[in-house]
Amino acid sequence: MRFKSIWTKAVIVLSASIVSLALVGIPASAQAGGVSMGLKARYIFPSGQVKIAYKTKGFKRGSKLTLQRTYGTKQRFRKVLNLKQTKGRFKAVTVAGPATMGRYWYRIVITRNGRFRGKSPARGLLVLDKVPLERMVRYPVSQTVQVGSSLFRYVWFDSSLYRKGDTVLRMDSTSCRALSVQGIGKDTEDADVWFEMVQETGDPSTTFFRTNQLVSTGMGLTGGAFVLKMGSTGYGVDGYVNGFGLCFTKDGRLARR
Repeated sequence: MRFKSIWTKAVIVLSASIVSLALVGIPASAQAGGVSMGLKARYIFPSGQVKIAYKTKGFKRGSKLTLQRTYGTKQRFRKVLNLKQTKGRFKAVTVAGPATMGRYWYRIVITRNGRFRGKSPARGLLVLDKVPLERMVRYPVSQTVQVGSSLFRYVWFDSSLYRKGDTVLRMDSTSCRALSVQGIGKDTEDADVWFEMVQETGDPSTTFFRTNQLVSTGMGLTGGAFVLKMGSTGYGVDGYVNGFGLCFTKDGRLARR
């Protein structure tokens, strides 16, 4: 089960977000200097494809279009490729995306006779990669517990889960856009166990399961503050958790400004 299945769940949760964003059109306000552009999706995985739609209108002969994106820690714009004019019609191009996680910006620059003539508004792209839950929880551990005939490696543990829930992970803001969690509540008695996700800018969600049942669940994140809890209706239920986030920073957190 395991890693492959929870990875699939996280990708499904994230894909739903990507699809909803991909249907957003390019507003008229996105136009500058006769060119408008938009990104097909705001999230990709490392080295994934970046699909761009753009339109040009009213250019003088000799005008050149260059697609640029940001590079490096200083986020400097550099050339990706030259583009052709579209004469008022939208044209789609696909380019290889960045190979590493991070936040990137794309724009189209207009030049004529070597001089800058204008640019489109920059469009943001997030490149997400897997970040182990071990990097995100406050006091991580790395141990195993027997589940049936196999061992489950966990990075968070709490004995005697509260009925109101114990905090697994809390962040004031996050670079993660999905979280995949795998866990089990162990006890000699049968009882309900649950994961609860509460977000500042998203709807809450709860996943219920029974003691001694190893489960995995995917959760979409909106980027604001959130709290992930694990709880049980029983007494003396021990909770064990592992998982990962799909994020654009190495620890899932946003740098403080």
